Amino acid sequence: MRAGIIAEGKSDLAVITNILKGALGIDRSDIQYMLPELDYDETDLARMRIEQFSNWTVVKSRCENGELIQHFFEAIDDQRFIVIHIDTAERLETGFDVTEPKKEDVEGYVQDIRGAVVLKLKEWLGENIEERIAFAIAVEEVEAWVIAIFDDRILETGFLPRPKEKLISILNRPNLITDRDRKRLFQMNEFDKFLELSRHFRKVKHLQDCAERNESLKVFCNDLEKFSN
Repeated sequence: MRAGIIAEGKSDLAVITNILKGALGIDRSDIQYMLPELDYDETDLARMRIEQFSNWTVVKSRCENGELIQHFFEAIDDQRFIVIHIDTAERLETGFDVTEPKKEDVEGYVQDIRGAVVLKLKEWLGENIEERIAFAIAVEEVEAWVIAIFDDRILETGFLPRPKEKLISILNRPNLITDRDRKRLFQMNEFDKFLELSRHFRKVKHLQDCAERNESLKVFCNDLEKFSN
């Protein structure tokens, strides 16, 4: 089994890499980072091709263009699927245009907003390849999935405001990690930092436990089950 990932950023690639290991036993060597490309010098921004960076608008562009996805599926030597990741944080921006559902209950809200974003992704994809796609829709951001690793007192991390800032605040708590490890962590590049932060997702038990505290992570894991052997 070989997986491709189209994501908004390198941190998202790292988290999904660990989830694929925990959920399906897929090793990093069997993952192709389609967007953004992993190996480039982030300081050389002026010469970067569009595949070397990403955000939701680039994810949209690559879905609508279709060439990247078509090329990945042209290989016939093994079973393949693609994970398409997008955060819901920018859902109201022009071009994304996803209506905000009511937050009446956690499960209903996540199902509603995920369903709306999946419909938008299918619109961008423009062809019926859903059976070969796993949709990693993070409410609000992937950092909310990672927070579930570090704070089991939060019953639903997907409802936290500003999860990026919240994760940094949690990591700076005394006694959570040593000062030496914290310094080393924040000196890493984004991919390596989030590969380390989300390493517990590589173990199925840890992944399942965290999914109980983040509904959108649980739905993504459930979506991956269609690719299990």
